[in-house]
Amino acid sequence: MRNVQGALVALLVAAAISAAQPPGDWSGVQALASGTEVRVAIAQSSAVAGKLENETGTTLTLNPGSGSRSIDRQQLTRIWVKTKARRKRSTFIGLAVGAGGGAAFGGAAASSCSGNICGGHGAALIAGAAAGGAIVGALIGTAVSHGGWREVYAQ
Repeated sequence: MRNVQGALVALLVAAAISAAQPPGDWSGVQALASGTEVRVAIAQSSAVAGKLENETGTTLTLNPGSGSRSIDRQQLTRIWVKTKARRKRSTFIGLAVGAGGGAAFGGAAASSCSGNICGGHGAALIAGAAAGGAIVGALIGTAVSHGGWREVYAQ
């Protein structure tokens, strides 16, 4: 049990450290391919989303759908790129969480069985609840999988 707790603490610390790292400098923007979906925050204005057309050292050109728009680098405060949906990952996470929840529910139900109510089939009850939970969890994980935005530049 201590090994599991230690592993969870290590995972949480690693996630906190990676989340605390600042976004890249302008070289992260220069590495983006043309056609990448971006969202930019402009000083004294609202955010604009569109497909990256071109980047020079001083301007960023994107197409928000209504034609090209060039924005001076000095006006850009933040830039995000669209990340792909991770449907397979979300499905497996949902499956694992659902199986764990189902097994816990099945275990609680099996422990409350006394005498011949369950007919000595407590293990089958736990396994069935875990399988049902896994199926429901996988379906939910698949349904909620979506991409997000990752920050690549902050002034």
